[in-house]
Amino acid sequence: MHYHVGTFNGSHFVEENPNGRIRWLNWGTDCYAGVTLNNVCGRRIMIFWVNNWNYAQMRSQVYKGAESFAVELSLRRVGDDYQVLQMPVTELDKCATNAATYSKAQAEAGIRVPIDDRQAYKIVAYIGGPGNFQIKLVYGIGSDVQVRIYNNFAEKTMSVEKTNVDPAANGTKVTHSAPYDAANQTRLLLLVDLHSMTLIMDAGWPVFTELLVPIVRSRILVVDGPSQVDVSVTRY
Repeated sequence: MHYHVGTFNGSHFVEENPNGRIRWLNWGTDCYAGVTLNNVCGRRIMIFWVNNWNYAQMRSQVYKGAESFAVELSLRRVGDDYQVLQMPVTELDKCATNAATYSKAQAEAGIRVPIDDRQAYKIVAYIGGPGNFQIKLVYGIGSDVQVRIYNNFAEKTMSVEKTNVDPAANGTKVTHSAPYDAANQTRLLLLVDLHSMTLIMDAGWPVFTELLVPIVRSRILVVDGPSQVDVSVTRY
């Protein structure tokens, strides 16, 4: 999905796009057919399908896709361009059952995140200091990495590397990247369930939504940052 920003003069839409770029709404591969709800207590809410037609019909698992977490959309000016921001709706926190915070040492050692059929987690990591950082989701200590989230501070990019969910890919890795200029303090928000993860950076851009394979009931979160790291995990 991508979006266009401009004005409507009553007969046609006039786009404002000084850079001529495609404005991707989501830099992952599993955001499709977004539907918006207008003026929900003054907000615009979006829900989309978490899947991709390139492989949706080839997957043999019970899971064939799901509706996403609901996110609130907003628009901000960045220089001479615009960005659509996305943040989870505040109502999601009403579903929280417990929360815990972890230090840098605990995050580097690994935080176990058990997930049941009808549960999900919100993971928020604050990383202080310029430089490269990464977050990994692994099946267990010493096991293969399912997802690696990392930045390249020098090249100003943010990337998600994961096990490819396309059955034809035979479990190889695939990487999706977005332009991202890391500040002195970075905020990463992860929404994780059995089948998927959504990464939302800082105030709501860039965003990645990714299906995950295999479907596992417990993952270990490992965070490696340049200086200060604070992590909170909220269970829904």
